[in-house]
Amino acid sequence: MKLGITSLLLAGLVASCAGPSRAPIAGADHAPLEEQAILETIDRFFEAMNRRDVAAYSALILEDGMTYTQAQDAGGWKLLRRSQLSLAKSLGEGKGTPVETYWKPTVLVRGPIAVVWTPYRFTLDGVETHRGVDVFDMVKLDGRWRIANALWTRESGADLQAQSLDEVRPTSLASPSDVAPKR
Repeated sequence: MKLGITSLLLAGLVASCAGPSRAPIAGADHAPLEEQAILETIDRFFEAMNRRDVAAYSALILEDGMTYTQAQDAGGWKLLRRSQLSLAKSLGEGKGTPVETYWKPTVLVRGPIAVVWTPYRFTLDGVETHRGVDVFDMVKLDGRWRIANALWTRESGADLQAQSLDEVRPTSLASPSDVAPKR
């Protein structure tokens, strides 16, 4: 009996030291290749935004999709709505260099639909304007993942910081300023 309890305790200790594990989420498929393709789509989306390349940006979205922003200020949260098409058009008319990076994305996939939830940081001409959480509704059409809708919070979010540069995406836009200062 003693050996059985000791074995159980040892097994529990080993399991707890193995690191965090993501519990299965009801209805989600384990699809590492699809997750990779989805994140590559989001990387290309932010790279196109950075270049203000309306054609490349538009190829990654559904033009009839929507964007929803929940902006936080002293008075609380304010909802802003906009079509993805109007956001794409304004991208070409904007000034400055936008850079959006993200880290530690959670990707849920079920067949041809997916959701991505990730903290992000946004800068314009190297100056941070805000942080928040991005949520992308994704649809796979004709073998390609596209962004159906995008939602994000717009906040100061000191708690929303990457811990290391190697977790920041897209790597082509990553900057040491994306990472929380070492204490």
